[in-house]
Amino acid sequence: MSESEKAEEKLDFLSNVNALMPQHYSYLALRRLWNEDLMMSKIFEYLSRNNIEAKYNISEIAF
Repeated sequence: MSESEKAEEKLDFLSNVNALMPQHYSYLALRRLWNEDLMMSKIFEYLSRNNIEAKYNISEIAF
């Protein structure tokens, strides 16, 4: 493998990693909203503790 091929392979890897970073940051913001502001984890704990069946589609909720 030539030096230029190695450099191109490293560049491809880095571009793939950089493409994932904005998703990671948005996940952190959404996680905080989900847990702290909306308290969804507590709502689901309450529903499961009281054997209340709930159906939802997270895609419809998010959009």
